[in-house]
Amino acid sequence: MTAFRRKPATGERGNGVSEATELRLSIDKLSRLMEKQVRQREQALRRWRDANPEMARRCQQGAIKFSGALNDLLGDLLSAVEDEDGLNCFMLGEFIDKFGPRLTHLNNLIQTLTQLGG
Repeated sequence: MTAFRRKPATGERGNGVSEATELRLSIDKLSRLMEKQVRQREQALRRWRDANPEMARRCQQGAIKFSGALNDLLGDLLSAVEDEDGLNCFMLGEFIDKFGPRLTHLNNLIQTLTQLGG
């Protein structure tokens, strides 16, 4: 039966401890890279806000106004759910088609304005 045993690939360790260590080191490296990207993104946003203070202020105001629109849309969505006795597959599909894209786009817009506005 040993003929069917998988041979370790080049560089592969035979014990679980070293594989776990390699995995942990890889995760640590990935975490450091992600932290670096986050810092770079924050610095870029800060530079943009410093260069465009009026636009940053307008983005803050826009995020607040669009958040109100999101609350209204959520209210409509919840009213539609409350009015239904039960959501079957067809009704759920209609519901998602009606509210899903608007919720997604509005949420993305708010997130973008919030980041730009600081």
